[in-house]
Amino acid sequence: MATANRVRHVWDGQNGLLSTIVVSIVIHERGGVGGSKASGAFILTDSYNPGRPNKDFEIKYHMKNSEPVPEAIIDKIFENTKTIIEYLIVEDLPNIDIITTGVANVLGSKGQFDDEVFNSATDYVKGLKFSIFDFELINKLLSSSEFIFFYDALHEVVGAYTHRIFVEELGL
Repeated sequence: MATANRVRHVWDGQNGLLSTIVVSIVIHERGGVGGSKASGAFILTDSYNPGRPNKDFEIKYHMKNSEPVPEAIIDKIFENTKTIIEYLIVEDLPNIDIITTGVANVLGSKGQFDDEVFNSATDYVKGLKFSIFDFELINKLLSSSEFIFFYDALHEVVGAYTHRIFVEELGL
């Protein structure tokens, strides 16, 4: 659908891992605020948010400031979806390798786009370290013998980032 609608650049999290919160950081870190690459992102997700048929899938849109759109805009997008009578799709695209990081130029009968596979944990940790948390201070706290730590990934894909953050970055 992306290439059929002339989208020129698609980002894929390596191995298909990319949580909604990571998408927000990726939009911000990769040029969303004042940058030229991302003006926003559509997120196809199995999110836990209610309100969709069978409660198993939804499409979100995050703006270039990496925040979800206001409810009024979501409602307008939803109303517009009710008027769709056809959609464009390209059926002859090659399989895309989402395991190997890098940029591939993908060509189909209706155009081409760049598919960038990136290690989303790298972008996530970068965003956490430089704009949200003081990892050095957290590491000192975690090193204390009197501090007991429990972690709950809340049944989300973000659990896949646990090893990277807590073992590689914080030394647990």
